[in-house]
Amino acid sequence: MAGICTFLLALFFFLYFVSNPQQEARADYQAGGIEENTTYTPSFEFVPTVNAENSTVASLTGLPIQFSETADYVKLNFTMFVVEFYKGTAGYNKIYDKTGNVLVYDDRIVLEYLFKAPDKWKQRGTPTGINYTKINDYHYEVTRFYTDYLGTTYNVTYIVKSDSPMKIKISLESGQTDTYRIAWYLSGITKLNYVEEENRVTFGNDQDNEWITFDWADVYQSFGNITQTSYEDAANGKKANIYFNIGIVNAGQTITVDPSIVGTSITKFATSYPFQRKTFYANGRFWVFYSNGTNMVYRTSTDGVTWSDATAIRACSNGLYFSIWFDGTYLHYAYASTSSIYYRRGTPNADGTITWSAAEQTVTTLYNTANLPMVSVDSNGYPWIGYREYGSDYYQRPYVVKSSRNDGVWQTQSGFPYLLSDIADGVVVSVIPLTNGKVLALYSYGGHYLKARLWTGSSWGSEIQTSSKLVAGYYHSAVAQSDDVHAVFLKSDTYDIIYVKYSYATNSFGTETTLQANVTPTTAPVISIDPNTNDLYVFWAGYPTANHIYYRKYIASTGIWEPTVDWITEVALTGNDCLTNFYRAYGGYVGLVYMNSTVSPYQIKFAYLTVLVGDITPPKYSLNSTNSTLAGTAVSHNLYWQDDTGLSYAIFSFDNCTGTLQNITGMSLSGTSAWSNFTVVINSTVGCQIRWCVYANDTSGNWNGTSCENPFSYQTTPPPDTIPPTYSLNSTNSTLAGTPVSHNLYWQDNVGLSGYIFSFDNCTGTLVNDTWVPMTGTGNWSNVTKIINSTVGCQIRWCVYANDTSGNWNGTSCETPFIYITTSVVVPNFCIDLGIRDYIFCIIGGNKYVLPIVYKWYVWKE
Repeated sequence: MAGICTFLLALFFFLYFVSNPQQEARADYQAGGIEENTTYTPSFEFVPTVNAENSTVASLTGLPIQFSETADYVKLNFTMFVVEFYKGTAGYNKIYDKTGNVLVYDDRIVLEYLFKAPDKWKQRGTPTGINYTKINDYHYEVTRFYTDYLGTTYNVTYIVKSDSPMKIKISLESGQTDTYRIAWYLSGITKLNYVEEENRVTFGNDQDNEWITFDWADVYQSFGNITQTSYEDAANGKKANIYFNIGIVNAGQTITVDPSIVGTSITKFATSYPFQRKTFYANGRFWVFYSNGTNMVYRTSTDGVTWSDATAIRACSNGLYFSIWFDGTYLHYAYASTSSIYYRRGTPNADGTITWSAAEQTVTTLYNTANLPMVSVDSNGYPWIGYREYGSDYYQRPYVVKSSRNDGVWQTQSGFPYLLSDIADGVVVSVIPLTNGKVLALYSYGGHYLKARLWTGSSWGSEIQTSSKLVAGYYHSAVAQSDDVHAVFLKSDTYDIIYVKYSYATNSFGTETTLQANVTPTTAPVISIDPNTNDLYVFWAGYPTANHIYYRKYIASTGIWEPTVDWITEVALTGNDCLTNFYRAYGGYVGLVYMNSTVSPYQIKFAYLTVLVGDITPPKYSLNSTNSTLAGTAVSHNLYWQDDTGLSYAIFSFDNCTGTLQNITGMSLSGTSAWSNFTVVINSTVGCQIRWCVYANDTSGNWNGTSCENPFSYQTTPPPDTIPPTYSLNSTNSTLAGTPVSHNLYWQDNVGLSGYIFSFDNCTGTLVNDTWVPMTGTGNWSNVTKIINSTVGCQIRWCVYANDTSGNWNGTSCETPFIYITTSVVVPNFCIDLGIRDYIFCIIGGNKYVLPIVYKWYVWKE
């Protein structure tokens, strides 16, 4: 069966002229305008969703875009150049400089697939037309649509903003998986001479001393050498054929390059510091948090390019006052500015909003002078906050505090806040979650070692430390792999970027590795981990070249650090210690946030790498059911789970009419489909609300907690009536053969009577049921009159089946039916004189007699 594959391509290009061929032809632009020199530069990303390219999302300060339309094309005249987008099946654009000179007569980007190996390629789809959307005066989008009329469609969207390069995204829905390449055809380039250098080609004319350069260095940095080029003569000049070999495109593959501007801030500490976290990816969106100089704000993007407006969370004048943590379901923040700590938990939604679990919580510390908070969440969902605090002696010491609740309401656990060390200096603390509720607390300050203490889940271990000292306590970053921890920091004196691993098995730090030597005194590294592979990504800025951002990748399967990659080139980084990044890869992305510009407003910028995406699809559930709702009884709560790779574990979260969900138990799952069945005794109160949900993960560590966003619920109901009616006072009013006899029972029920069936054996030896007769109330008679058999001395049997309104029947009287024997009419003995001489008429024992009268005479003698 053909699969559906969706991906996205982003072409990022500038158009520059170089009047001096010795001048370096490279992108160098400022928001609100461009330099005289122009470069035309592509970059790419491939994403399994419809949106994922990069662009600028800051305040638009360039001139408004001039729009015009004819029968043949849509024309956009913006800060950089002029583009005509041709309609219908034409499928190409024409590019001009700002003075109206044609630069490229035919610019088109198409998707091609490998028709026949090794080198037969065909274009997929034909253009059917264009559509344009005006977002505002500074932002237009033009989309060209393609189809092959066989189930495959794709479109090319050109995103034009007045103060940023034009972006192009391609989204494909294919009925099959194919080997693809992007073909960038530029025909009719009016500059005739060209020179190809590493990852770029430059066209120019000797007579006018003007040059145009097409640069794909960023593609090389992200993807390696995937580019092929060829050049030829064409009408109106030259033609460049530039191919980017994507390879096999499968659902789930993601690749990206090039930073985008998220927003601006008036504080140069908007994203400080590296040991804190301020960005993640969840529910189809990138999330970036920073201080705009007044408030803690966040912006989101579905593609890493187009960013939402800023949403303010709370007052916050400096980024170092807060940190963010995403636990896979909830985001958490902690804020402190020589004050109490303020904590809040919320759910990041697919529409870019946050549903908060509760109001902002106040976390009271010993002196309420906390600062530099770092929040994290342990494996059981309980939040921790590391911080430093001024004591009564005005020295700052390292503390951690933990909540005993994991529902968004903070309640400080007994034994906390906890003083990690009596070091009386500007110590910075980070808390790294391990497994089974354990954490590793890291802490340090300038010119001292990175120290650590293990929380076992019930007690603190002894203090350990690294071999090298740090430039500053906040110049460290760490991630966990199971119960081990990977840390990076900036070494004092030599200014080396150091990597070191903490081993849980030995409770010690291992051998230190220098990732980059002799960097600047402020080059603070940050680290991320890909949990699917345990590969590590370490980023830093400012060395070997100023205003460049670098990274190194550690391949866990081989134990090798790859060479340094010169990833991002900027004009003026705000600081080399302004980096913050994803704690771990989410959805195949490793994101980085940094700042650019040395004067206010400072730019908050975002870029991301894509990682080899393994299984990133969480389990799915269906068939939710319970087997009862009866108050005070044991109820089974059931979900059917399925996963592409393999199920691992399920956690049952339950609200037993308390208003609070609590994770109360778990169970192992296996295979690609299984049931999570959790039986608990529910509240005995009738009419209260039960809520329940299940978190489940697969063997790749992907969790599905969506059922807990809108938990299943039901009302408790009273226990059913299981008691049948009872009878008494059975009676009959006669036993005389051949006469009507009333057969009577008195019935009672605790809920309500419904009816009865009279069963009768009229001396036949067989009980025969009458039709059902209704009966009401909780006490009533079943009175049935039958003319009984006229035979004297035969046996009558009778009984009654009765039911109540709950459907409970009582037929016990029919197990041993009531019995009586028919009798005759009893006539008294008497005699009457009928006037017959010497005879009298008598009835004796029911028989008739005529009896003679015997006279006896008696004589008395006196």
